[in-house]
Amino acid sequence: MYGIPRILQTREDFDLAVSLARSGEADRHVVANQLHGLLEAAQHYVFDRVLAAGEAPDGAMPGYCVVEPSDTNPQRQQLKSIIDNEARLFALGFAQAEIESLITELEA
Repeated sequence: MYGIPRILQTREDFDLAVSLARSGEADRHVVANQLHGLLEAAQHYVFDRVLAAGEAPDGAMPGYCVVEPSDTNPQRQQLKSIIDNEARLFALGFAQAEIESLITELEA
């Protein structure tokens, strides 16, 4: 096999892609984007609390998100970004800090 696998499915696939990017045999930005996707897939928003009209959220995006009232949901809600401990990132044996470090290295 030559180059990065078309679909990165295993820890070994990601390790190979990073190794090839470090050696210059693969595009560093392509590998960094794959790692970004792995990290972003682990994050999602969950209900935190109901906000009063005009009340500011507890923090800025992307940590907090405000859902304005609509026909289906009459309450103004605050959502909080969390990391899913059962995400693929962790199933592959990575840590969040490890992926962030690899992304920083590849984007430098």
